Amino acid sequence: MLRYYLVKKKRNRQKEEKQDRDGNYSMSVPEDDSLSLLDPEFSSRFPLRILLAEDNEINQLVMERILGKLGYSVKIARNGREALEFLEKGIFDLIFMDVEMPEVDGLEASRRIRENAETYRNPVIIALTAHAMDSDRKKCLDAGMDVFLTKPITLSKIVDVLREWAAKLRNRDGADS
Repeated sequence: MLRYYLVKKKRNRQKEEKQDRDGNYSMSVPEDDSLSLLDPEFSSRFPLRILLAEDNEINQLVMERILGKLGYSVKIARNGREALEFLEKGIFDLIFMDVEMPEVDGLEASRRIRENAETYRNPVIIALTAHAMDSDRKKCLDAGMDVFLTKPITLSKIVDVLREWAAKLRNRDGADS
């Protein structure tokens, strides 16, 4: 009698079958490291108030679900104008900012945030863009964005950015006290 065991979800969908001494087969599947990153306690260890400025509803949904699975509650702005309105009403530590949006794009919204840092409380701004050229990166950084991420964005990149900036903000806020 042959028995198969599924060990882990596959990363690259290649199966390795091995037979043990009793004639049983096991199927080894490479572990997808990114799945282990979806920890609902992540936000407790790396607390951040997050705003997502994104006009595409599917991208909104994907980011909201990912951040939700990490334990974050996210406010969503559909354009740069709405992002600025959210910032006037509340405090956010970090903004995932799409670059190309209607009304006020991410570059202009970032410039306004940096020009009025006291009003908007100087949040970290993470550029989200499909454009990967060095000139695009420079435009984003020149507009006052702190990090440049190209779409599609991986879960590990999101986790790395959140971990890094939560630690930096904790140190910055601790130094301000």
